[in-house]
Amino acid sequence: MPRCCIVTAYRSSDYAEIAELTLPRLEKYAARHGHDLRVHRLEGTDLDRAWMKVPPILDALDGDFEFVVWLDIDALILRLDRDILDAAQPGADLMISWHGPDTARLDGSAFPPHYNAGVYLIRRSDWSRDFFARMLTLHGQVTHNWSDQAALHVMLGLNESLGFGPDLDNVADRAHVGHLDTAWNSIPGIAASDDPVIHHFAGLPHAIRMKLLRSNVATLGLYDSAPAPFRSELSRQLGLWAAAERQRANDAHWFTGEMQKFMDEAERLRAPRHMLLNFPGAVAKRLRDKARGS
Repeated sequence: MPRCCIVTAYRSSDYAEIAELTLPRLEKYAARHGHDLRVHRLEGTDLDRAWMKVPPILDALDGDFEFVVWLDIDALILRLDRDILDAAQPGADLMISWHGPDTARLDGSAFPPHYNAGVYLIRRSDWSRDFFARMLTLHGQVTHNWSDQAALHVMLGLNESLGFGPDLDNVADRAHVGHLDTAWNSIPGIAASDDPVIHHFAGLPHAIRMKLLRSNVATLGLYDSAPAPFRSELSRQLGLWAAAERQRANDAHWFTGEMQKFMDEAERLRAPRHMLLNFPGAVAKRLRDKARGS
């Protein structure tokens, strides 16, 4: 039995195009390092695409593996030479990448430092099984657009990242968490590593995500053979492109929102005017109706 099981999941209706680009590389990676690979195509689940990761993780933790690795389906393996098990830390049951100014190159707009839940390195233990089982019970209980990632922060008492107030002290679960280098979860245009192993194309409109992914897949051969400075520059250029695309999408979203506010305000101001214009006719109608009734 392999020491490690890599797990990913997606719904065809949402992410089939992305899976066609990322899965071939993931299959090569698992074969290269002798890891088991489980790909779940979850069509019947009531969980959304973020929360759907938790049941497959729990299923793998019930297996006979020493480690379980979760990868979001929009995470692309760049380098086949690095084994993620080399990043395992003694005493840590859950290793996650912390994205902030001290751990990553920030290419886009400012954001609160946080753990990104797109890549997990999990040691199989009683604690990890219990932790993810408890996480699943929070589905629908945490109101935040980070979804399962918000639940992760709540469980670890990291409220500041969510804007929920100060971090909590003496949270026992935090003692089980270790740091996973950003190279294993590098998000182009947001929080990047200088020499990434994985590019995670998170938080992008679908068309932009597909454009960036296709471009990155076309350069995978260079990540296999090129020296580190070249790989680093390649990833930096992709990050600048991603940051520009994100800004353009944000600007378009802002403009659409502002236009809607303008139209709503115009409609609000127009309503009293229509009432005044229609008032004489309404009065005349009432008088006619009254005359007929009498």
